Amino acid sequence: MDITPYDKSLKWLIEGVEAADIVLPEFQRSFVWRRDDVKDLLVSILKGYYVGSFMLLCIDKNDAPFAPRPVEGLEKAPLSLNPQWMLLDGQQRVTSLYYVFHAPKKVTLKNVEHRYHFFLDLNKIRDGDIDEAVFSERSDWCEDKLEKLRQFETLTIPFTELHSSRWPPWLRDYEKWFYAKRGFSEETFQLYQDTTHKWEEVINNLYNLEVAIIEFPRVKPGDATAIDEVCTVFEKMNSTGVPLSTFDLVTARLYKSGIRLHDLWEKANESCDLLKKFSNEETDPFGVFILRTIALIRGQDVKRKTLRDDLSPENFEADWKTAIDCIQDALNRITRTNKDGFGVFDPKWLPYSTMVPVLAALYHHIKTHKLDYRAYEAVRKWYWGSLFLERYAGAVESTAHKDFQELLKHFKDVSIQPEVFKDIEKKILADESFSLHNVSRRSAVYKGVINLLAIRGAKDFRTGDAIEFFTLEDHHIFPQSRLAKKKTDDAGEHHKYDSEEINTILNRTLISEGTHRLIHDRWPSEYIPKIVPSALKTEIMASHFIDEHALAALESNQYDAFRKHRERCILATLRGYLQV
Repeated sequence: MDITPYDKSLKWLIEGVEAADIVLPEFQRSFVWRRDDVKDLLVSILKGYYVGSFMLLCIDKNDAPFAPRPVEGLEKAPLSLNPQWMLLDGQQRVTSLYYVFHAPKKVTLKNVEHRYHFFLDLNKIRDGDIDEAVFSERSDWCEDKLEKLRQFETLTIPFTELHSSRWPPWLRDYEKWFYAKRGFSEETFQLYQDTTHKWEEVINNLYNLEVAIIEFPRVKPGDATAIDEVCTVFEKMNSTGVPLSTFDLVTARLYKSGIRLHDLWEKANESCDLLKKFSNEETDPFGVFILRTIALIRGQDVKRKTLRDDLSPENFEADWKTAIDCIQDALNRITRTNKDGFGVFDPKWLPYSTMVPVLAALYHHIKTHKLDYRAYEAVRKWYWGSLFLERYAGAVESTAHKDFQELLKHFKDVSIQPEVFKDIEKKILADESFSLHNVSRRSAVYKGVINLLAIRGAKDFRTGDAIEFFTLEDHHIFPQSRLAKKKTDDAGEHHKYDSEEINTILNRTLISEGTHRLIHDRWPSEYIPKIVPSALKTEIMASHFIDEHALAALESNQYDAFRKHRERCILATLRGYLQV
């Protein structure tokens, strides 16, 4: 594909946006820049600095590959647009400029609720202090600054008056006011000329600054290869750090069929509390997970290309609703801390979010076909086995489809063993060397053990409160400060342990911050008698996979023995889930 680079003035770009000759693809996300981002852009332009390239795709308005929409704030109906180009890279910068020149009422900046006006202090421009010349104020607090007479008196001008169509008239009106106030003389004439010349030197950069344009030729809507090439280049060159996702591309493709994917997403977050909680209302990755669930239910794979090109719009909204219900059911199961749940009591402890679509589709199949307890046991085995085998750690599209299809066959005939079940038998159940000693903090397996602790009903050492009633965090059982140095005390001599040995999941568990502070840097032999209720000690410790052997090692500060016995308890519970 031939790409044409050339330079154009910033004025050409802005006027193209205002006339809707330049539009955005429908899949582009919302305006997300902050006030400081906009200010930095304006200062760079006023200084004549390079502000990055702008990527345009030539389009035929009657045959565009992506559905178009105007820049945010430009109130034009999609059907009234007459676009010649689609802006693929530069949305945040272009929308910022439209925002400052027009102050649209329905657009807000990130992290603020109110509309803001941007201003230029012409006194500072005269003094050469461009960095401090740009500032912004809430629109409802700066009404006086929007009055022209006030602007002349203070030499503070809103950027709405600096638009190329308004700046010359403003300057003429200022000239009349200036001479009316000061009188006309050679001295005042020279003062006016010197001052305004400095202004215009800087302000002209708002219009005349040359920007780099990278132009793609027209592509036909059905030319998947050309569209893919455009998207790939876009992703590599995108300067905002927000590349096109699969969800964006599917949004664009379905738009022509009357399906508004972003609207469906917003409604889903409004109606599904767990989806909202786990996705944090961001479409990545959960928006894609819903699409993967639809594909699995339809019998398709979940590769990016399949989702982008082969998800039929037919019955899409009905399938979307089904997928949402499935995702909600899966998350409900994931968050349960009973023996049939998966113990993810907080989103941060979800080991592999990529497993959610498979889990959702499996439960949908079980419910639809009214399968019995054996199907639920198989899903539980798949879930825990995949987690501890780190099966979903990398590119998972093929794995997800393969696991789903093989489990469906297993549901019909239990003698058909999925590949994951064979791996579980070989690598966990039959392998005595399978170990948790090197499992580090925040890895998926680490989170899996934390989930098992939640299911076991881990109780706080001091209060005895279960996880449902107390905010627990993962902390060291043997204090890090003690293990990190060699020391001789009443318990005997202990050798120094390295970071990996100290921070293993075998030395971490769920206790409250208050309890952790009481433990501080004490040996277990010191803190257990003081903070753990003696009558509840066995019960509390057992809830942390600390049986009588591990407890004996703990109370005698035998770190190596403690890890050995605790690992045995954890693995016994895990293997219990896998032997079905």
